[in-house]
Amino acid sequence: MFVWQKIKGYKFPVSLKYWGNTVFIALLIFIIPYALVYWGEQYISSGLSAVLFSSQSLFVVVFAHIILKTEKAGFKKVFGLLVGLFGLVILYKSQIAWDEVQGLKGLIALLVAAASAALGLVVLSKQKHKFNPVPEVMTHIGITAIAFIIMSLLFEEPPENIFTMKLWISSIYLALFGTAFGFVVYYWLAKNATAFVTSFSVFISPVFAVFLGWLILNETINFLG
Repeated sequence: MFVWQKIKGYKFPVSLKYWGNTVFIALLIFIIPYALVYWGEQYISSGLSAVLFSSQSLFVVVFAHIILKTEKAGFKKVFGLLVGLFGLVILYKSQIAWDEVQGLKGLIALLVAAASAALGLVVLSKQKHKFNPVPEVMTHIGITAIAFIIMSLLFEEPPENIFTMKLWISSIYLALFGTAFGFVVYYWLAKNATAFVTSFSVFISPVFAVFLGWLILNETINFLG
């Protein structure tokens, strides 16, 4: 992304207002959601995590109705999202587990993560005429990387066996396709489509995950998940 910006001759604004807004959006879309998702998944199953984080789309409808003049909530929108969430429940039903003692922590963490990501998307959509997807993703991911490095140094033990080839290949793949490319497309959608339409991306990755699990890991797919 840095090379692309050099080729295009893009220069970052230096104003305090720009960087304050940039940090704020990075906090909402990346730092808060992913910190809470990674922490919350200690207490709830991955299937329940997927369903809870997908509630982001419902939060988008609420925040867009309040913040954006052009996107008002309606019965069709809410009904469509509920159908989508129900589909995810069916898709992940075999992986949904609940611990009454610890599960509440994870549930709250994932819902706050979803709400934060939704608010970030709506704020980004409100500024769609002011940003360029590639530089915005680069700065937001850079800010997030710095924040997570600091948090890992403060709260985590030094990792072991970090120089394995498998780990590095996985990290490079996730960095390129799961993060850089994926979020450039996400930001492009936020710029060119409504926040409501962009929020539907949360329903796409679970379908691909199930398909690839069947294709690569020989996982079983049946009619009810």
